[in-house]
Amino acid sequence: RLVKRIGFLRTLRWNALACAVIVFSMPFASYARYMPWLSWTLLIAFYAFVSVAWMCAFTAVFSLINNSCYAPQRATTNGIAQTMVAVARLVGPLSAAPLFAWSQRNGVPFFPLNYHLAFVVAALFFLAAFGLTFLVNRQSIDFKKVMVGDDAMAAADADALP
Repeated sequence: RLVKRIGFLRTLRWNALACAVIVFSMPFASYARYMPWLSWTLLIAFYAFVSVAWMCAFTAVFSLINNSCYAPQRATTNGIAQTMVAVARLVGPLSAAPLFAWSQRNGVPFFPLNYHLAFVVAALFFLAAFGLTFLVNRQSIDFKKVMVGDDAMAAADADALP
């Protein structure tokens, strides 16, 4: 329903912003460490909200990727996109873990170079994604591209080849 009302691009935009705010807020749950029930409640709520926002954003990204090309190129485009997702899922933990470890042992007690650093960097990536959505022409990508005329006939002929 949300996508039908505001479109894929705006869905991505607002969920990226939501992810940035939630990820930035996550380490602040540690300030409730003297009330374990509150700390755990906050962590579970943060994780639930960021999971929902992430899934909405991820779905919107792949819908936008599918809308960015014509039907004959969708398989190649999706293959490249999935490869980039796999690379990002490899690079993310490989870079965030040492960053978090450094922030734990660097001895700097103040924000953002303390244990918040990895969360701040992740939030900055989400903010960058949010900002990049403003560079995309909404009318060109929010709807599927349809081939008409000679291009459609050529694609149909190419599909019919053995």
